[in-house]
Amino acid sequence: MTTTISNIYDAIHSSIASLFPSKSELSDPINIENNDELSLSDGYGIYFGPANNSFRIVGCKYSLQRTITVTLTKVVYAGHKNITLFESKEKDLLEDQHTLINDFSKNENIGSVVIARDYISDNGIERILGDTKNFVMIQSTFKIEYFETLA
Repeated sequence: MTTTISNIYDAIHSSIASLFPSKSELSDPINIENNDELSLSDGYGIYFGPANNSFRIVGCKYSLQRTITVTLTKVVYAGHKNITLFESKEKDLLEDQHTLINDFSKNENIGSVVIARDYISDNGIERILGDTKNFVMIQSTFKIEYFETLA
């Protein structure tokens, strides 16, 4: 029997891969610096964070709220002193984030298995200094609420 969270997991991964077909999925979405520079050049990572019981019981189902963090990254082909290039990449990230938030709030595949979904916050744009390249990233946090069936 497939659980609701498995369906949500698949729907979110599929949705983001379709939304950003040219991006690479990060192999380590928790420790961003552990990813290779090729993936960080134009990447995304999905981290399913903590859950808590939201104390709604309907029949043999209970509700959970879970956070999901989506990281978006871009490479900056310049020294760390080229402010104009960093600003351009930061704007690109913010545009990608806007696309992500829009899709998350309207996506039919995600909406069919969750009872609530919200964009919560982001950590702001961060700079990552790599060995040979520099990167910018933003991590967006979403909250979902869904029902699981009691066994």
